Amino acid sequence: MDRFITINNVLNYIERKIEHNLTLEKIAKYANLSKFHFLRLFKKVTGNTLFNYIQKRKDRRTIRL
Repeated sequence: MDRFITINNVLNYIERKIEHNLTLEKIAKYANLSKFHFLRLFKKVTGNTLFNYIQKRKDRRTIRL
C-alpha cells in the first residue's frame, strides 16, 4: 500500500476516533504496520510526531466548541 494512502487513512481514523482512547498500538495495528515503522512513516509524511498531531487536533476541536 502506498505510504501516503496509508497515512491519509490513519488521519481519517484519528479524526473519527479522536474522542476515544487512541494509542500507538491501536493506530499502528489499523495501519497494519509495526509501531516503530509507523512512527517513522508518520513523521516522514506529516512532519509531526503522532503525539503532537493528536494533541493539535484535540486543541483545535476544543477551540471550535
